[in-house]
Amino acid sequence: MLKKTRLSSELEGAFNHRKLKPAEADKLRAIAENYQQRQKVRWSTNEIQLYHYYFGFLTSLKAKAVAEELAQFSYLSAGANYEIVDVGAGTLGGSLGILDAAPELGFSVDRILAIDPQEEALRWAKETHPESFQNKRKRIQVQSMVYPPHEMEDRHRIVLFANVLTEVFDLDPTSSKVHPLVAWAEKAFAQTSGKTLFVFIEPADFDFNQVFLKWRDRWSKQIRVLLPCPHQKACPALQQNEWCHEEREYEAPSSFWNMIRDLGYRKRNLSFSYLVLGKRPPLATAQNARVVSSDVSGKGLCERWLCADGKRWKQSQLLRNKTDANAAFFDSSRGDMINLGILENLDTPRGAQ
Repeated sequence: MLKKTRLSSELEGAFNHRKLKPAEADKLRAIAENYQQRQKVRWSTNEIQLYHYYFGFLTSLKAKAVAEELAQFSYLSAGANYEIVDVGAGTLGGSLGILDAAPELGFSVDRILAIDPQEEALRWAKETHPESFQNKRKRIQVQSMVYPPHEMEDRHRIVLFANVLTEVFDLDPTSSKVHPLVAWAEKAFAQTSGKTLFVFIEPADFDFNQVFLKWRDRWSKQIRVLLPCPHQKACPALQQNEWCHEEREYEAPSSFWNMIRDLGYRKRNLSFSYLVLGKRPPLATAQNARVVSSDVSGKGLCERWLCADGKRWKQSQLLRNKTDANAAFFDSSRGDMINLGILENLDTPRGAQ
């Protein structure tokens, strides 16, 4: 079962959440609105700082949550040194989340290759979080580049795209014309080994999620889908005009919640879409199903929307049928993976499509 995500106290403190001045709260709300409308912003140092305290913090939490699930499914090699290639790195929120997860999950990071034309944002992040890029033996190398290299040596690597595909939202994933960064990623899919993981983290809103699922279907023909999907077939949510996203619980310091109240927001869950691709064999089988809804139970029933083997359906079980053997279904929440063998009457699942 998925646990609540929380950054270490050291990283929480480094974000230095504080009470916003009224003008700062107004500016951050404007940044958030522009972000939601996918409008490009010319960043000042103050805007970079405000963006980082809100979006950077949440991106760190999302990246750490994905890293925790990668470890849960044994997709991370214990004891290995990883390189992070952070594409569209911004203020390095995604890299910070993975760095924060590393000691807890038993791997290390010895290099970050930060890719972003906004070099001022990268420079500000490195100056603001210098201790985050240290380990006991040596300083982690953070190299800034405008564009990723065409060739990369064979090693353990996480290629992270956090809030990047939103910038190519208007391009059709079914078209042969793609953004240069997407073209680079697709070339890298073919060239890299099983040691490399490609991690995409994007917003959860319905319109973009539909586009994101189309990217997922496109890429499933080029490389294996490792998470969150338990199968390699076409996405059934896309076929049903539904969305598929994460809702994760998280913990944050009181200073962050005070800032949220200053903004007039209610941000109790992490909502995001994500995708992990790689060349290693997927661990999920046809007997694995992912819970892709919140609790939709009716009177006397436990009901969950499940996704498995290219199908998405609402599975129902009477509450009186709960046993120790099938409790994982009754106790599950969005994002959990369960074994279909624990359920009865699976030949004709209710609502199957």
